[in-house]
Amino acid sequence: MRGPVSEDEIDAIEDFFFPRNSRAQVVVCPLAHPSLLGELSKRGYTVAEMENVLAMPLDATSVASVPASEVAVRPVDPSERREWAEAVARGFVEQPEFMPAGSELKLDDAFIRLLRGGEAAEGYFNFASCFGGRVVGGGTLFIHEGVAMLNGASTLAAFRRRGAHSALHFARLAHALRAGCNLARVVTQPGSTSQRNAERRGFRVVYTRAALVRKPPGSGRLAET
Repeated sequence: MRGPVSEDEIDAIEDFFFPRNSRAQVVVCPLAHPSLLGELSKRGYTVAEMENVLAMPLDATSVASVPASEVAVRPVDPSERREWAEAVARGFVEQPEFMPAGSELKLDDAFIRLLRGGEAAEGYFNFASCFGGRVVGGGTLFIHEGVAMLNGASTLAAFRRRGAHSALHFARLAHALRAGCNLARVVTQPGSTSQRNAERRGFRVVYTRAALVRKPPGSGRLAET
């Protein structure tokens, strides 16, 4: 965003991903220097997905009204981190596009580790959605320099349409406001239910970003990134 992107900088990205048998992925925002897309195009990068980035100012009015919900949201206790990660993972995987009719749900342990990867980071918080005392989903909050980043929210299919997503928004925004944040952001799939829920809370689309990927030369089965 601050100037031309060199071949050496793209080499450094690929030198991280490719030895790990993983595709290289670069997320590009509209303000990126034009040379970045040029370098990625020369190497055969293709667009894997598009995402909307939404933001909102964070102040007392952001959390003035508690949303109606049958689901309670609270911080995750250290003893239930694995249970929380499995519930969130299931919430993501329990989608028609991921589970053809009659298929058996199988959780990838790499996905579980990915969800738990930020636990030791400063400013990182997990929140659990609970119904009848059971963890039925959750989401994360990452705070950095006054910005609250809401990530990774999901709910088990059997417990959707009970206000869990709105309750997760509220709980994380309230926590971020108490921590001194003045801006919040969330990333969604364009036109998704997650985007509509975020817009009802007060978020607005500020830009759309693209994830461009390239497989390792001569790659076979790739690791997930």
